Amino acid sequence: MQLSCFAVDSANARMSGHLLISGRSCDQIQALLVGAKLPSLVLAAKRSPLQAIHAALTQQRQRSGSICTLHLMAHGRPGSFRMGDQWIDAEALKAHASELAQWDLETIALWSCHVGANADFVALLEELTGARVLASADWLGRDEINE
Repeated sequence: MQLSCFAVDSANARMSGHLLISGRSCDQIQALLVGAKLPSLVLAAKRSPLQAIHAALTQQRQRSGSICTLHLMAHGRPGSFRMGDQWIDAEALKAHASELAQWDLETIALWSCHVGANADFVALLEELTGARVLASADWLGRDEINE
């Protein structure tokens, strides 16, 4: 039986084995991060988002050990998500395949609207990372009148 890397420290209400990453491009997303109960990081716009995520995973593992679940919070559309000012699509994934193969994650949770509407994109991300990918085909965080 395989055990998950998920653990909760009830004293601090922090989850170990999880990392939340977002870009700087959206004030609404930044406001959500203020209340985050897990380690979070906002990417600088100076480098490729996928390279920056790879570096962040490496640094976080050096500080605190294993990361099993990566949460990416970004705007999305079918088959891509936006980190900073760059859209990450299938071509970007393929261009960074060697880095993605080193992410060593169990799960990637894409907190992005509509990304999951493109099953080929989700399957490619799963193939290149070896992780289970969770992605919504619908809106996230919007009410009935899209606010």
